Amino acid sequence: MATILEASGLGSMVSMIMVFLFVFVVVFALLKKIKFFGSDGFDAIIAFVFAVFTLMVPETHVVIGNFLPWFFLFLLLALMIIMFFMFLGVKGETIAGLTKEPFMQVIGIGGILMLFFISMTQAFGPFLMVDPTAIGFWATTKRLIFSRHFLGMIVLFFIGAYTISFLAESK
Repeated sequence: MATILEASGLGSMVSMIMVFLFVFVVVFALLKKIKFFGSDGFDAIIAFVFAVFTLMVPETHVVIGNFLPWFFLFLLLALMIIMFFMFLGVKGETIAGLTKEPFMQVIGIGGILMLFFISMTQAFGPFLMVDPTAIGFWATTKRLIFSRHFLGMIVLFFIGAYTISFLAESK
């Protein structure tokens, strides 16, 4: 279904502006937070260069352009869930404490990474798909990482780490 922006030809321009602004703001905020280069002017120049380079590569424009709407929809869903629980009577301090729990942080970061990988498949195709007959370094690496033995070992590692941390706290 065509929108007014697509029909007028402004859709791609608005998309490029949004991707530029997103990359600029994120890089500038990170540089300002870590204070690696000192002044804000130098941070702004570096963020501007990153944003321009992002627009020069069409694949990054596709990845970020597909990621942004789903990311903001994910944030809106999280906000609606928080508002629902506050409507039911849960206090804001309780919800703020819950967001500091490692389990909730893993769910949030995992959801964002999942959206990012889905966006990458829009630009690069099914790059994580494992072909059992393929030969080469990356094919072998993907076959190893996505094998049930390796994934089972990772799950057991997390269970063991959680068990050790739980036992260490109970003393």
